[in-house]
Amino acid sequence: MSSLVVSDSTRKALTLLALVPVAVLVSRTSIARHVCALVLNNLTSKSPKSRTFAAIDAANACDPREDEGEPKELLYGKRMSEMQGTFKPDANDLVQIACRAQHIERWTSPRTTYPAGKLGYLKWRSDLYVYHGTRAAEIMYVCGYAQSDCARVQYLLSKKGIKAADASDRDVDAQIVEDVACLVFLKYYWKPFMKSEVLSDDKLVAVLQRTWSKMSDDAHAAALDLGLNDDEMRLIKIALS
Repeated sequence: MSSLVVSDSTRKALTLLALVPVAVLVSRTSIARHVCALVLNNLTSKSPKSRTFAAIDAANACDPREDEGEPKELLYGKRMSEMQGTFKPDANDLVQIACRAQHIERWTSPRTTYPAGKLGYLKWRSDLYVYHGTRAAEIMYVCGYAQSDCARVQYLLSKKGIKAADASDRDVDAQIVEDVACLVFLKYYWKPFMKSEVLSDDKLVAVLQRTWSKMSDDAHAAALDLGLNDDEMRLIKIALS
């Protein structure tokens, strides 16, 4: 999937757009449409999906942290879209948007702002699910999507559709988004995680087992074909034994 080229002025405008509260946009349609017209006037020839992707990227381009010379969450969003295009190229537009917005503006809510320990971590994570879904819905609405589509992406990012223990009972679209996120983690972030965390092999294996349990059979097969190094594969084999 090719990236949409956005001018500096448009990027700044889209960033401002991404700060408009979702409650205002959803409850006051006339204001939302007016903002949309002003901010996206030079993208009118593009589709709602293209405008949405541009706005998500503009928001994530504000991430002050860098990864390989790019804003961290901007790069993450691109990796999500690339992986989705490889893993499930026929996924519908709403799944594609959910993948791109998976970590939208995550840096605005650091883990350190929550209590240490498992309960603090779980609260941080659940709040992020709500935040990412709300931000994605806000941007989609301004970019021309119906409220039902916005709500669908909000649901996909809430992770509620993947709570069933049996993958066959999970929401199909939500499972795709989760599969893509897990594959991106394994391909790009598992090796750095192994190096950065002072964890025993047993604890690393436990992390892999939790990740594996979230994935579908298709994603399991894709994970084994990611070209991971010998040490990474060694731990995966232990996790699956």
